[in-house]
Amino acid sequence: VSVPSAGGMAPMAMPAPGDAASSGRKSGGAVYGAKLTVVDSPPVIALEAMLTFLETRGGIEQAGLFRIPGNTDDVNDVKAELDTSETLTPALVATILEDADVEDVATLTKMWFRDRAAPILDDFLDASIRKADTNNPPENPESEDVSVSDPSDAAFAASVAGALSESNEAHAYCLIALLTFLHKVAMNYKVNMMTANNLAVCFAPNIFQSINDDPNAMTDMGANITLFRRLVRAAPLLCPDDDDDDDEHHHQRQLPPSLRVDDDDDGVN
Repeated sequence: VSVPSAGGMAPMAMPAPGDAASSGRKSGGAVYGAKLTVVDSPPVIALEAMLTFLETRGGIEQAGLFRIPGNTDDVNDVKAELDTSETLTPALVATILEDADVEDVATLTKMWFRDRAAPILDDFLDASIRKADTNNPPENPESEDVSVSDPSDAAFAASVAGALSESNEAHAYCLIALLTFLHKVAMNYKVNMMTANNLAVCFAPNIFQSINDDPNAMTDMGANITLFRRLVRAAPLLCPDDDDDDDEHHHQRQLPPSLRVDDDDDGVN
């Protein structure tokens, strides 16, 4: 099955069900395969640094971001260095990534979500997000324009935010960080040719994973892609503000300013 893409790029093929689940949840080093216990942990520090790298090195304007793979040897070298570092700090990760290409770091970011010891979405979060979507159906489910909110997105996002506030804080923080960055990428699809749907094709298999490796959990990849696309569009509504005391965002850590969505950013036209 193919998914239409923007611009002149060839259509993106959907991943086969089960591919991500069979390759994910690997145990290993300090970053890849490590459990997410707290926000200030090596895996989260590495993810923040990689998203910041992509933000500051022109990744948002990069054609085919997350679709074009990095150099295998370079990616493996950086992954090994991250995994074997005894003490990871933002500065050290930035140094490790310094000579990497955008494609390399984009590939490392996808691998970060694929190779978790446990899925970012546990059974509770997975069910809660699907329930929020069912209870607040979008009026325009096929819309890929993330700059235009669906009338039901506010209620959908409030329900998802409530579930995130009850889940593992590190998992919730990393999901919001990814969705927020992908929202920025999708806002610039006319330049990078990565629509919200193309991004969902890249990430949905690694986000909607069955915690028990149930092969039936990923049979409806199309539905997962559609739901992930909606999460990308609603990302700004999921981000807690510095002065946000609402129950939905209670005790959630705010994204650093460099990773937030600028209210004035309307994308590249």
